[in-house]
Amino acid sequence: MLSFVYAVFLAPCALTSVVFPLYSDSDGFAVVNTAEGDDLGLRRMCLESVSRTFSPTHEGTRIVNSSITLPSESGSINHNYPHLNRVTSLLNPQGYSDTLGIGPSGDFQLAVDSVGVIRSHHGTSGFLILNATQDVFTQRYCRSDSVMFVPLFASSQNERQSLFGSVSIDGGDSRGTPIVSELQIFSFGNLLDIPSRWMTSISTTIMPYRIPNHPGRLTFGNCRTVRENLPPVNLVISGLSDSMWPVGTLTLLPEDYTREMDGEGDTCELLMSGNCFVNTVFFNPIMLQDLIMRIQTNGLTFCDPV
Repeated sequence: MLSFVYAVFLAPCALTSVVFPLYSDSDGFAVVNTAEGDDLGLRRMCLESVSRTFSPTHEGTRIVNSSITLPSESGSINHNYPHLNRVTSLLNPQGYSDTLGIGPSGDFQLAVDSVGVIRSHHGTSGFLILNATQDVFTQRYCRSDSVMFVPLFASSQNERQSLFGSVSIDGGDSRGTPIVSELQIFSFGNLLDIPSRWMTSISTTIMPYRIPNHPGRLTFGNCRTVRENLPPVNLVISGLSDSMWPVGTLTLLPEDYTREMDGEGDTCELLMSGNCFVNTVFFNPIMLQDLIMRIQTNGLTFCDPV
């Protein structure tokens, strides 16, 4: 069992790290308690993988000047966040009005130097860890032989940061071919969004058990049986943006890209979707229900727990 120490965060340039509790809502989103400005009342903000806010013209989004406070048991951090992203998620019935973008090279990450996210017990508990150095983070939270640093590159299409690599799914049209794909770090309602033709084996397995007319994500019954027949999804990460130079693999098991919706294990929802692009993947790592990740300006660190 991991143990965590709370410390007071004094300033962005301080060496002391600070730990805040994370929670999971009914849709699997990671949320944190915050207060805004001088408001002493707490409310929950949904964490987003985005580095910067959407354009003000983006439907459902407005940008405001704001200051947020993250409280902990022994201290708090106040951050003047000039581009607070206010958006209501269509997939979230609680309708968060505020989302906190903690992605690489964003205002928040730059202010606190690094952002660590730990989600455990399949998303039911977790921690947000600010300003921990790479050495401190990996020594405290990671199994030493599992640490993988993933470099980030500017997206070819917009301001988002991207990983590069290949996607391999048994029975999918990708056939494990090491063609370099752009894995854009992006916040949306699912964990992974990939070209539809790559989802052949997953769709074929799930569709006979699909629950029709269910709002939100694709929902299916006989969850345990379906999971036993779903393939793993391998994200082979490249250290280069124009050719394959593997630095490691993120393997998503069926338990990672599906989520139980009841305590019986009978009904699940799919945390993946298909897109119409030829070779572009959208990846929202914060949606992983069991996750140890550290975010810094030039890359992401993933590892298994100690």
